[in-house]
Amino acid sequence: MNFSFSDVQNSQNADVKPLEGNKIYEVTFDGCEARDFAGKQDASKTYKVLEIKFSNSEGAFTHTIWQPRDEDFEDRTSAMGYKQPANALVMVYLFKHLLDAVNPEASEKINKGELKLDVNVNNWDSVRKFMVEQTNPGKGKTTKIKLIKNNKGEAIFPYFLSYSKENKPYMTTNFIGNGVYFTTKELDKISKANNAKPTNNINELSLPKKTTDDEFMDDDI
Repeated sequence: MNFSFSDVQNSQNADVKPLEGNKIYEVTFDGCEARDFAGKQDASKTYKVLEIKFSNSEGAFTHTIWQPRDEDFEDRTSAMGYKQPANALVMVYLFKHLLDAVNPEASEKINKGELKLDVNVNNWDSVRKFMVEQTNPGKGKTTKIKLIKNNKGEAIFPYFLSYSKENKPYMTTNFIGNGVYFTTKELDKISKANNAKPTNNINELSLPKKTTDDEFMDDDI
């Protein structure tokens, strides 16, 4: 039996290494994708997610947003007793932050009230379609992302939304765009995590806890 190079279709493994946390990367925006998949424990249950994708020569990062539920539209209370913005509000700010970086024209239309989309529990398919369409012009664009490590050592976006003393939501840090940087607080926690003993699990940067398998806040918003 003989073999030749013509028998070789692809000699490279298709798997892409995930980007590590606690780093800032220059990346290519690979677009948003609406994806549906069956549950692992209950195949009759369908999960509808929106994936935000980035990559570079070092690897790739995908941020997955799960379909919001009724409770995701209610403000939460932190372990310290502080009021925290609802998961759905965090999601909307993430969408706008992404558009600022990859399609500023669409972002400006939103600022002017020329482009609108209400987000509720009943229009998730429309929300996903909107984000895919509005980010498509930015596919292939070079930008930067800031990733941190969660308590499992996985790369995620930092938690970024809080309420001011006037009870208004505001961005505490930028994590998509050319002007991203690590805050003093983030650098301090990264330093402590790097110097900790392997048995000490302190990589978490004040992230909300996930309560169920399909919770769309924590590792993925």
